[in-house]
Amino acid sequence: MSQPIITDYRKHYRNDAEFIQSPENLSLVRFASERRRFQVSVRQIEFTSETRVIDIGCGSGWLASECAKAGGCVTATDIALTGVSIAQRRFPEDVCYSVADLYDMPMLSASFDVAILSEVLEHVERLDDALQEVKRLLVPGGHLIITVPFRETIVQHLCIHCNHPTPSNAHLHSFDTEGLTALLQKHGLGVEKMCFLNNKLLELLRFPRITRRWPYWAWRTCDRLLNYLVGRPAFVLVVVKKPSA
Repeated sequence: MSQPIITDYRKHYRNDAEFIQSPENLSLVRFASERRRFQVSVRQIEFTSETRVIDIGCGSGWLASECAKAGGCVTATDIALTGVSIAQRRFPEDVCYSVADLYDMPMLSASFDVAILSEVLEHVERLDDALQEVKRLLVPGGHLIITVPFRETIVQHLCIHCNHPTPSNAHLHSFDTEGLTALLQKHGLGVEKMCFLNNKLLELLRFPRITRRWPYWAWRTCDRLLNYLVGRPAFVLVVVKKPSA
């Protein structure tokens, strides 16, 4: 008899939080790939000492730490106490950590200039509720930075942690540019920028590892060129703006 499919993914994420890998434990290729993706995200933000940033679904805490190093006043949240505690131990400097559910955040409205959803939306069951809550947190004219896998093929497998049929990587949604744009516009979030990241062909050729010491501009030029010529980007990044009024 087959196991029932998971219906409460928030519980699933809480159970899996302790299995989030520290950056230093990643393979060299994956470490270099994630580092580059985070660099692109951070470069979308015009930091000042007063820029208030919230990284929602912070995972390991790595991206939040990079935002803090760039000069922002950073809050990092995730749904599981275990995961947040581990992230705080990994990156304790200059980041305020909080356990919070994306559907019901404990922060006041208009508390942040920038919100980041880095590989989060593909996990979220109620996309409309999630985006409305993030929009509430932003000041008028504030920005939301989103990265999601691009045109991902989602397959079910038996989760090694909970032994239930689960979408691979617990991804519930697959996004293309048209669908993502329509979803954001539905919530009054205007797309200011969209770009592709981490070409899959280059990833297979271990390009992130080979180029890990290259300057950012050199890596980014190659990645952009391959995404333009052959397609197959792994991720899409979108910068959207909350209306000023």
